[in-house]
Order: sequence, then structure tokens, then C-alpha cells
Amino acid sequence: MYPIAWAVVDVENEPNWCWFIQNLKADLNLQNGRGFTLISDRQKGLLNAVEKELPMVEHRMCARHIYANLKKAFPRQSEMKTLFWRVAESYTIPEYQKNLEAVQKYDMRIFEAIMEKNPKNCSLAFCGPTASCIDVHNNISESFNNAIDPARYTPMVEMLEVIRRSAMVRIDLRKLKARQHKSRFTTRATQFIELEQEKIKFCKMYPGSDGRCEVRECNTSFSLNMRMRTCSCRRWEMSGLPCRHALRVIADKKLNYEDYTSSWYSNSQQQQIFSDSIRPVTGMQFWQKLGCVVKPPAGLIEEVENRKGRKPKPKRKKGQNESPKKKVSREKRIMHCGCCGIAGHNAKNCKNFGVPKFLKPRKRMSSNTGEDGYESTNTNGGDTSDFGDGPSQSTQY
Repeated sequence: MYPIAWAVVDVENEPNWCWFIQNLKADLNLQNGRGFTLISDRQKGLLNAVEKELPMVEHRMCARHIYANLKKAFPRQSEMKTLFWRVAESYTIPEYQKNLEAVQKYDMRIFEAIMEKNPKNCSLAFCGPTASCIDVHNNISESFNNAIDPARYTPMVEMLEVIRRSAMVRIDLRKLKARQHKSRFTTRATQFIELEQEKIKFCKMYPGSDGRCEVRECNTSFSLNMRMRTCSCRRWEMSGLPCRHALRVIADKKLNYEDYTSSWYSNSQQQQIFSDSIRPVTGMQFWQKLGCVVKPPAGLIEEVENRKGRKPKPKRKKGQNESPKKKVSREKRIMHCGCCGIAGHNAKNCKNFGVPKFLKPRKRMSSNTGEDGYESTNTNGGDTSDFGDGPSQSTQY
């Protein structure tokens, strides 16, 4: 991940998203978005802004956000997660349709809920190979949001400075890691190929002409073009890394798989990406004072004036798949007296005379004698704040 731009707005709506994308489009020369891929959630303002500003961009929907909504609507469905991610990670249309049929057989309600979200927007079967990326989720930006979360509680200028410095430190660490990496390709690419290498024993190659081959795996045949670096399973062209069928051909012809791996995964490419970083910024004491006064919006002034007590601490909005802390409701709770233990009243309104009062535990004092005039001694090394039905063995009154 290489962070490019971030902004602070009052609310996520269509005008603010249009403003952000317009600046991003101008700085990166995106034009109409052709040749670029964007992954985001289904925020309505963002969807409208992307359609207006980048009509030709490949816009993938984050499958993790869609699954979070499904999990909230259908809790305690053990197999739903596996079935949904099989649909999202389907590389071909036949594989996509087969996995959808499995969801339909499992639960018709879940199938209808998935179809309402249009799963074509988050399935690899309907994505192009331009990005050389098989991610169908937005975990990269979510990890960035989690990293900058402590800075959200600081003033505006300090918050932006903390985020900027954090990005500078991270880029420098990635540059150092790429410089120290000895392999030709990144660790992630190597791990992907190693997992595919374990499955080539189930594949058998049938050579053809003009670099074309046929590989048979589990009674299914796949057509390959070694010159175009394509396979009918679409894993090779989608990821830029040789699939198990291509690795079978490479192994039989005694070729080097590194020659058939996309240059985007090369270590030299990583070094070039992280070679440049954010420029350092001088402190506020060096900033030029223009003498103008920035007036806050009228709505913010009214909110501050009507605010009572201390300033509330802002909290991050939790996702729908997270479990927020819920306050325990007092409804259907039975009140018990602290003196007699009978339900229906409290200690203040207790009419059961002769019942000893319940002694609430106090915090341990620095001296041995408390304020109530009794001495607490610990004879067995246990806790001296045990006030149950009667005095404990380690407490003397």
C-alpha cells in the first residue's frame, strides 16, 4: 500500500466525494478512469461521484462490507461465510454460477439477499485483468483507518501532521525492506506460487503448437497460451502470477517460472515505488501569517454554545460486522433489598426491623484502622474485602 491522498470533510456525501475525486483525477491525470481500478464500499455518495467523474473506471465493490451486512441479517449461519466468499472469489462465469447454485440450495433467503447486492460487482468473474490484482475487499484502506485512529482525537492541524509523519515513516520502512530483500520477487508472490506448485501433481499437460497447450486437472481441461500468458481458469491473467496449469507446462518444458511472472511483483519495482516519499514540512513557527481570520460555520458555533459539560470524546463508528458494547437495560429486572434480601423494595424503604444492615466494602486505607473504627487484619494472605452473609475468617470487628 502506498498512500496517495487523504482529506478531512464534515460529512461523506456526494458533493464532498466529487470534490475529492476531481482533485485526485487532476493530480494523477486519470481522465475518464480507463485503465484504472477502484475498490470501495457501497456508499451512495461515492457511487454517484465515481459514476459522474470516472465513468470508465473499473469499480469493484468491497465483498467484506457486503458480507458484514449479510452476517447482520442472517446471524448464526455457519456455512454462509464459505459459500459467499466462493462466489466472490470465482474467476470464471461457470464457476460463479455453480457457487451461486450452492448458495441457493443452502438457503433461499440468503441467495435473494446476495442477489439484491448484485454480486457481479464484487466477483472476480466479472473483473478485468488490467489491475493484476485479485483482491475483492478493501482491507488495505481499513488498515490505514485503524492506524490513524489515535490521531482523530487531536486538533485538526496536529491530526494531519501525525498522519503525514506516520505515512513518511511507513514509506521509509517499506523502502528499507525492499532494499534488504534478496529474492527477485516479493514474498507474497513467492508464497502464491509455492501454493500453486503443490497442486501441479494433479495436472497433466498435452502440448500444442504456437505456445498453446492443454492441461487436464480433475477431469477438466484448461487451454493455455504461453505467449499471451493466459489460461482459461483466468488466475494467471487476473493475478499476473502463473497458475498451477501454467506451472505444469513450465515444469515439463524445464522453463523458469520467474520469466512468466508479472514485473509488478518484482523487487526492483517495489524499490522504485517506495523510492520517493512525502516532502518534509517546517513547523508552525515558520509558517507565514496572513492576518486573516477563519470563521467557523454557524452550525458549529451554535453546537458549541449549546454544549453542556465536558466535550464528549468522539468515537469511531463501528462496522456492522463488529459487536458494539450494549448497555444493559433495566427492564424486567427484579429489585432486591440490600438489608434483608427480599425482592420488591430497596434498602431505603426496608420495613423489616431487626435485620442487620448490609455493609458495603470500602477501599483499603493506607493505615490499619479504617474510618468506621474497625481494624482489618489478614491472617491467611487472602483479600480482606469479603463482605458476604457474615464476616469472613480474615476480618475482625
